[in-house]
Amino acid sequence: MHRVLSSLVGLLLLAACAGPGSHDPTRLVGLDEGGRVEMKAPGGGGDARLALVGPLGDRHEASVTVPRGEPVLTVALGYSVKETPPGVPLRFRVSVAPENGGEAEAVVVLDETVTTAEDGLWADREVSLEPWAGERVRLVLAAEAPATTSAGAAPVRAAWGAPEVLARDRRPEGWNVVLVVLDTLRADRLGAYGYQSPTSPYLDALAGRSALFTTAVSQSSWTRPSIQSILNGLYPESRNGLESPPLSEVLWRHGYRTRALTGGAQLAYQFGFSRGFEQHAIEDWIRATDRVVETLEADRARQHFLFLHTYEIHDPYEHRELAEGMDPGRVGEVFRRAVWERFRDDLTAGEKEYISALYDSGIAYTDRQLGRLIERLEERGLLDRTLLIVTADHGEELWDHGLWGHGRAMLEHQIRVPLIVRVPEAMREELGLAAAPGVIRQQVRLVDLYPTILDLLGVPLEHEVQGRSLRPLLAGRRLPRAPAFSESVYWGPMEVKSLRDERFKYLRGIPKEPEETEREGWEVVYDLETDPGETEDVKDAHGDLLRRMRAVVDRILRGGSTPQERVPGEMDPEVEEQLRSLGYID
Repeated sequence: MHRVLSSLVGLLLLAACAGPGSHDPTRLVGLDEGGRVEMKAPGGGGDARLALVGPLGDRHEASVTVPRGEPVLTVALGYSVKETPPGVPLRFRVSVAPENGGEAEAVVVLDETVTTAEDGLWADREVSLEPWAGERVRLVLAAEAPATTSAGAAPVRAAWGAPEVLARDRRPEGWNVVLVVLDTLRADRLGAYGYQSPTSPYLDALAGRSALFTTAVSQSSWTRPSIQSILNGLYPESRNGLESPPLSEVLWRHGYRTRALTGGAQLAYQFGFSRGFEQHAIEDWIRATDRVVETLEADRARQHFLFLHTYEIHDPYEHRELAEGMDPGRVGEVFRRAVWERFRDDLTAGEKEYISALYDSGIAYTDRQLGRLIERLEERGLLDRTLLIVTADHGEELWDHGLWGHGRAMLEHQIRVPLIVRVPEAMREELGLAAAPGVIRQQVRLVDLYPTILDLLGVPLEHEVQGRSLRPLLAGRRLPRAPAFSESVYWGPMEVKSLRDERFKYLRGIPKEPEETEREGWEVVYDLETDPGETEDVKDAHGDLLRRMRAVVDRILRGGSTPQERVPGEMDPEVEEQLRSLGYID
């Protein structure tokens, strides 16, 4: 069977732009045409990539103009682990011929055999196309069983991960974007936000040469809906009928390499987080930051959107450096949800203090690793062409209101997160931004990151979103005040909605199934200026304010969508184990 990709040139991003001498990359697979194939590494972790997929004997053909300079074909060799039995040799062959030439004129530039396994890794390859620089050629990608092997009737599907033709000597244009989300990091545990324990010297230093937003509000208090809001610019459930493609997809369609390195679990590609990413890998990058540098450095000719997420701060709390010498009591060296479930209200003040120090130790380790990453990016000259954003999806309650964890409430310790935005100096000059924006005290929302990133990159915002660009704040100006809306339906029988302005916060509890519960809805208003710990309900003293904030929330809720499940009924066993290890499944 033949799949003649040249007929799809009009659909393939950048293919039509690649004339003789052009440095624009030519992609041989589009987001809408390619499949998603996940390779699972030995010992755990998955790497899902956009790919051309087909049975053995399938041929993928494309007519392309090879750029001048140092032209190469980049591709990853793989196979569908779920559909392909282990022990089958797959022979991958790439040939090049003049566009109108015959098979006899084809030159084989890659010929490699890969034996399938239950676990495996993508085999990244780069093939020189220098003999055809400036010429129009026909590329043929074919996978087959070696002549001496019979695959029998077993279903065998080979995958070509994100094949692309580009010039290696292409001068970098535009900016990289690195978006770092540190799971479960509350803002008030960083020195830049006033914390006294030495948790964050490297992030504090980064904040000193970046824009530090003192009041950044997450749109939810648990991972999946919060990060979805970051990546699509919409509220988790109250979207007013709006739909927008994820940031990764928008940037991919504008020529970016798009990669996500995450901790998996709530961000597994099965939950839709791989959309727009040509690579979505479960990887412990925070413990091996050189991998991030290698990812950017391996392809300096391109613009990158790199999304980095880690559960390193999330429970179980495994780091101890700021808890040395403390009595762990009954907690033990590692604190995890099972300990909380066992002791709950019976934990002593000393044990709670120890657990808090373990949490801080996780921040300190993560901070040190991020510092190492930033130093390496600077050494390699990559930081000066990278828009770097560091934030968190939500915080963590550490007995602020008598409980521990996250996902239950919209209180400050769970939805107020750090936000540091470093704009390269040349980018600031190009856009006319403030030379050193420093501390920005106006309230912002994580839902604002989507339009902000596109605005700074000069990429059109073609879909309506519920966030707004923060570029004026980065230029030293102000924006009209906007309330921060947050919501969660994670725990128990109640939905919780929050509306926060610069001083007051309105909270509403709504029974999920009012006809089946005796619980009644409730409303609370806190004055964050006089009561930052949110202990005193002042709604009776602010009746007009209560009615105004209630009306705003009512308008937002009219656009609600189907609530997200905490844990879907059916899922991949590996994802299920990841969720269990993080305490999302009992």
